[in-house]
Amino acid sequence: MKRLIPLLLATMLAGCAATTVNVYPGVLPDAAPACGGAALVLWGPAWRANQKEPAAREAIADLALRQFLAENACFAATTLRRQVGDRAALALADGEAIAEARAAVPPLDKVVLVRVEELGPLVNLHLGLVLVDGATEVRLRVRILAVATGAVTHDRAVHWTNGGPYVVKGVASLQQDMVEALKAGFPAR
Repeated sequence: MKRLIPLLLATMLAGCAATTVNVYPGVLPDAAPACGGAALVLWGPAWRANQKEPAAREAIADLALRQFLAENACFAATTLRRQVGDRAALALADGEAIAEARAAVPPLDKVVLVRVEELGPLVNLHLGLVLVDGATEVRLRVRILAVATGAVTHDRAVHWTNGGPYVVKGVASLQQDMVEALKAGFPAR
């Protein structure tokens, strides 16, 4: 028993990280495959009012989107652009985004709207056996519009976390964390 106690304490102090992904489909079921064709990908942040270091997080989000689009071959071709303005990815109306995609040369098949709502580490302090639990968190909203019809074919909210009891994480993994969250936001082909 005396040997078991140090082993249990070491396990508790080392922490156990786990990944949790919750994908919430919108009101419409997926009407067509998310991947395929050429896409205009518009993204922007929709941070909470007290978001720390928004410019740094936006730079990480941009890198993560570029990495996701380059590595996953979801679309035959993409044009990626960050939206600016109040509530960013919501600033451009669906009709304006569709018109922009229709005017593109070569023609585009889809408009992908990505709203980044959270990208960062979390740390919770407790009074009890588990003194700290932490994680990295990514919250996204992914909407896909068909250029030909203007219809919304996908509408998903993704909440991705990686962490757990006795885990303290910084920002080093955020780019890869967001790539993984994006994978969850695009259903299998």
